[in-house]
Amino acid sequence: MKKILTLALVAGMFMPMLTAQAQKGKSPEEQFKALDTNNDNKLSKDEFIARVKDDAEKKGKAEMRFSRMDKNNDGFVSLEEYKEGSMKKK
Repeated sequence: MKKILTLALVAGMFMPMLTAQAQKGKSPEEQFKALDTNNDNKLSKDEFIARVKDDAEKKGKAEMRFSRMDKNNDGFVSLEEYKEGSMKKK
């Protein structure tokens, strides 16, 4: 029983790292599609910052990044704007 609990604890510690690595491996198109929850082929500010959840500092940074990515100021980020913004992030 102790071995199972230890294994579960260790697996739980490394699970967030695996998830982050999987996200890094996704193409910008795949990331965009995952964020576009209503499948309208554009990201609203709400969709873009939803991934941040309850962290106020990260939420503020995500809002600023959204504004920078929205080149035509229509209140949405297109796939092209997202890909351009993703390239600048790196």
